[in-house]
Amino acid sequence: MFPGALLLIMTFVAVPARLPVFVQPAAQCLHTPGQETPAERQRNVGALSATRTINTAEAAYAASNNGRYATREQLAGLVDASRFNLQEGAEILPGFKLTLDVGDKGYWFEIVDTTDQCGYRFISNQQGLIFTAYPIR
Repeated sequence: MFPGALLLIMTFVAVPARLPVFVQPAAQCLHTPGQETPAERQRNVGALSATRTINTAEAAYAASNNGRYATREQLAGLVDASRFNLQEGAEILPGFKLTLDVGDKGYWFEIVDTTDQCGYRFISNQQGLIFTAYPIR
């Protein structure tokens, strides 16, 4: 093999192929801390209140049902329907969607702002901790 050929082969081995760069379009996030409009802040507070209400209702249900957690339908009887809509397929609050998963040992749920292009959400489970999240962009 020629010395120049070895250098050429090493160059191809040492330099990784360029991977395509995927850039998501810039989105206007509605819930950036310190930049929310008063109306979006009020919506955010409402969704946080719904999150706390679900955790409280789940804890109360589990306390009187041998540690079993409530389904969405069972929660509907425990939560003020004039404040939060727990009917399947309905928005829990205008512009917010609830996803709830109940298992034998716990539950988890998220409340997603469907009007926010950035996918803002509250997430919680049987531990009662509440997280805010955006998908990785």
